[in-house]
Amino acid sequence: HNKPFYYTLNFLNGDNNPLNSAGIDENLDEWYTYLNKVVSKKDINEMLYGYWAGGAIDEKTGVFNSKDLMDYYSFGPKIMKTNNEAFHYMIFAKRCEFFLRNDMVDQYQWNMDIDQVKYDKDEAAKKIMRTKLIKEAQVELTKTSDAFLKTRYAYQVIVLSRYNEDLKTCQSTYVKYIENNTQQSVINYWAMLHYAEKCLVNVQKKDLAYARIFKNSIAKRYRTYLLYNRTNPTELISLSKGPKDQAAIWTQAAVHNPGRSLTSLNALYVLDPNDKDLAFLFSREINKIEHWLYTNRLTNAALDTYDDNTGTYIKQNLEDDKKYTNEVISLAEKINDEAKVKDKAYWNLALGHLYFLVKENKKALNKLETALIQNPNPDQLRQIKTTRILCFDLDQKNNTGVEEKIYQDLVDLLNMDAKSKKYVEENDGFERKYSSTDQLIAVVAYKFEENKEIAKSALLLSHCTELLRMQKKFISFWMHYDDYFFYLDEMAGPQELKYILELIEKPNKTNFESYLISKAVFDKYKLMDLYGTMQMREEKYTDAAKTLNQIPAEYWHTGVIEYDTYLDANPMHADFYSGHSTTAADTIRFTKVELLNKIIELQNNAASGKNAAMNYFTLGNIFYNMTHHGNSWMMMRYGWSVNEDSEGKNYSRRSDEGNYYDAEKAIYYYKKAAEISKDKNFAALCIRMQMKCDEFKETLKGKYEDYDKVKPEFVSKYKKDLIKNYPENYDELLNDCGSFYRYTERK
Repeated sequence: HNKPFYYTLNFLNGDNNPLNSAGIDENLDEWYTYLNKVVSKKDINEMLYGYWAGGAIDEKTGVFNSKDLMDYYSFGPKIMKTNNEAFHYMIFAKRCEFFLRNDMVDQYQWNMDIDQVKYDKDEAAKKIMRTKLIKEAQVELTKTSDAFLKTRYAYQVIVLSRYNEDLKTCQSTYVKYIENNTQQSVINYWAMLHYAEKCLVNVQKKDLAYARIFKNSIAKRYRTYLLYNRTNPTELISLSKGPKDQAAIWTQAAVHNPGRSLTSLNALYVLDPNDKDLAFLFSREINKIEHWLYTNRLTNAALDTYDDNTGTYIKQNLEDDKKYTNEVISLAEKINDEAKVKDKAYWNLALGHLYFLVKENKKALNKLETALIQNPNPDQLRQIKTTRILCFDLDQKNNTGVEEKIYQDLVDLLNMDAKSKKYVEENDGFERKYSSTDQLIAVVAYKFEENKEIAKSALLLSHCTELLRMQKKFISFWMHYDDYFFYLDEMAGPQELKYILELIEKPNKTNFESYLISKAVFDKYKLMDLYGTMQMREEKYTDAAKTLNQIPAEYWHTGVIEYDTYLDANPMHADFYSGHSTTAADTIRFTKVELLNKIIELQNNAASGKNAAMNYFTLGNIFYNMTHHGNSWMMMRYGWSVNEDSEGKNYSRRSDEGNYYDAEKAIYYYKKAAEISKDKNFAALCIRMQMKCDEFKETLKGKYEDYDKVKPEFVSKYKKDLIKNYPENYDELLNDCGSFYRYTERK
C-alpha cells in the first residue's frame, strides 16, 4: 500500500496496482500454510478460484463427479494426497459455489425482458439445494476437529443461509462459530460481512463491524466502504473493545473523509505508530494536498474566484491549505522521530515529497537522501528517484552537477520501467505506449524550457515521443506538437540547433549529454535541414547554404520531410493569381539546397548589374513562392494550414513572420526590379506584383470582430500607386490575365 505519489484525483498512484487479487492472496496464504507448503499457491488457486466445476455437478442431486478433476487436472490429486479432509472441503465449497450462482442474475441486471417465471423456477430449485448443503455443512461442523476447516464450513453455512434468507441460521452460526473464534483467519471477517449486512439492525453496530472488516480484509474493503454509514467516530469509540477497534474506526473515518484527515491520522499514530494503514492513509493525504495546492496552478485558475462552498476566495483557501500542509509535515516529523517506527524509508520519503510540495527543495532533498540509505522497497525507491528529480533546481549558469544527478535517477527509473508494463492508450487509431518515467521526462524537459535551455528540453522530449502524441500540448496552429523536431521548429532558434549539432560531434560527452543526444543522433541531417532553414529565416543565406550543402543529396528524396510532394513546382514562376495549384510553368523543380544556391546566384548577379531587373523580379517570384501563399512554402516551414493566423495569437512567432506571411522580402525584390528597370511597363508589372503580395497579406489578418458594421474594403497602397503613376497600364494589369506574360517580356 506504499505506492508512488502522483498528482491525481482518481487514483492513489499511476502504476498498475493488483489490489483486485490481494484479497484472494490472503486466503491463499492461509491455505498454503495449512497444507504445510507442500502444495503450491498456484495449484491451490486453480482449485479454489480457477476450476469451474459446473459440468461435474448434478443439478438435481448436487452430487459432484470428481473423475474429470482427478484425470485431467494435476492439482486435484496433489491436494487429495496431501490432505484428504481438506480436499473433501474444497469439493464441498465448489458445490456451494455452483448453487449460489445463478447465470440469469447478470442478465436480470441488464435485461428487463428476462423470463421471470423461468428465473423464479431456477432460483427455487437452487434454494432447495442450498438448504441441503447447509445441512451437510452442519454435519461436518460437528464431525471435524480441525479448527481451520471448521471455520470454513461455518462460513459456507453463513453464506448459504444468508442467500436463502434464513437469517436465524445465519446469525446463530455466526455467533456460535465465528464471533469468538480463536482461529485467526481472514474468513472470520468475510463471514462478519454477511452477518453485519443482513443480521445486524443497529447502524452503529453495523459500522463498527464494517470498520473491523475494512481493517482486516483487503478483499472486502470496497464493499464495506460502500456500506459504511459514516457514523461519528466518537459514537463508535464507545462501542469499541480496545485499541484495535479504535484503530479500525479511525481508519474508516479517514478513508471516508475527502477533506482534511489530520485528526484521524494523529489518532492512529497515538494508538500505534506502526499501524499497517497509517502509511497508506498518509499517502492519500499527500495526494489530496497535491490536488489542493496544484490544481489552480496547473489549470491556470483565477485565484480571486469566490468559493460558495467555503464562503472564501480561492486565494485564501490556498493559503489555508499551505498552513494545513505544514501541520501534516509536523505530524510526519513526529512519527519519523519515533525510535520504534519501522518503515523509516517511507516516512523520510513522505517528508521529502511534502517539503517539495511547499517548495522547500533543500529540505526535501535531505529527506530523500536519508530515505535512500534506509533500505526502501522498489515502490519507495521509484518515488524517491521521481521526487528527487522534481526537486533539482536549475540556474542560468552551470547545471552540470545537477544534470548528472538527473541522468542517474532517470537511468534507474528507466531500468525499473523495463521490468514493468507501460500504459497503453488508443490515439488517432494507434496504440501509444508510455510509462510514468516518460511523463517525468516531459516534466524535466519543461523545467529546462523554463530555464531557457530549449535545446536540452527538446532532446529530453525526443525520449518520450509516444507521450507527446498522447498529450497534444497546445502550442501552435497545429494545436499540438507530437515530436521533438517540431518542438524545436516552434520554440528554438539557430543557436539551439547549432548546440545540438555540435553536441552530436562532441568527443567527450558527460553522461547526461550522451543520454540527451542518443535519439537525436539518428536525425542529424534532418536537424541540419532545420538549422539551415532557421538561418534562411534570418536571411543568412550564405551560412544556410554552407549548412545545407553538407547534407547528402539523397536526403532530399528520402521522404523524411515530404519535399517531393510539397516542393514539386517551379519556384521562379508567379503570376497575378498563382498560389499552391500547379501551373503550366511547373516544368522544373528544385530541392531546398538547389533553390537556395540559385537564390544566392541570382542575388550575386543582380548585385553585379547583370540582367539586374529580371534577376530581382525572379527573386521576387521565388520569395513570394516561399511565403504561406506560394508553391514553395516548404522552403521555410514544415507544415501548412489554412487556419494559420499571421498575427501569431496562437503560436510562437518565428523570426521571418514578415517575410512568410506579409511577403516583405518578395515586395522588396519587386520594388528593386521596378527601380532598376528602364521599361516603364515592366516597372508597372512589378508594382502589380507588389499589390498581389499586399492583398494576400491582408487575407491572413485576424477576423473582423465588429459585427455591427460592414468590414471596410481593403485597398492596397500599391493599387493606388498604379492608378496614380501608371494610368495607361492600370486597367490592363488588373483586368487582363494575359497581360502578365506580355509585360514580362519588357524589362
